[in-house]
Amino acid sequence: MRNITEIAVGVFTLLFCAAGFWGTASIRDAAASSDALGPAAFPNAVLTLLAVLGVVQIWRGFCRVKGKQYWPEAPALKKIIWFFLLFFLYVAMVIYLGRLYVYLHVPGLPQGTAFVISSAIYLIAALRLSGRRSALEIGLVATVLPVSVVAVFEYFFQLSMP
Repeated sequence: MRNITEIAVGVFTLLFCAAGFWGTASIRDAAASSDALGPAAFPNAVLTLLAVLGVVQIWRGFCRVKGKQYWPEAPALKKIIWFFLLFFLYVAMVIYLGRLYVYLHVPGLPQGTAFVISSAIYLIAALRLSGRRSALEIGLVATVLPVSVVAVFEYFFQLSMP
């Protein structure tokens, strides 16, 4: 018997790893780095481990006796799919606005502006999708959280956000 849930999770994990390997292929080579392994070594190691676990998950799905299926109800599944789409739009928005920030280089525009704008838009949409309706709560979370993250990265870790 086949357990479709485990097979689907394994296939999704492999697709995620394939996208990750594609993304790490664009990381510059070790020639510019003093690290012998290069900057893509750690992400590739993690992705390799995840890919092996995805194959194990698929194998277990084919070998395991069909048990209880753990698929969410249709409304919950729709919400999960919307959250995934929203997250990928957020990532694309951070990348686009970050590149636009670097390209335009407007004097007086603080570092981290692209992250704050993208995160605020994402949080507004995600909070609405999760059922939050209070405009005050959504507004506070969408402004305080991204600004706090930028402040921590800028002043504590001394890393610039896009």
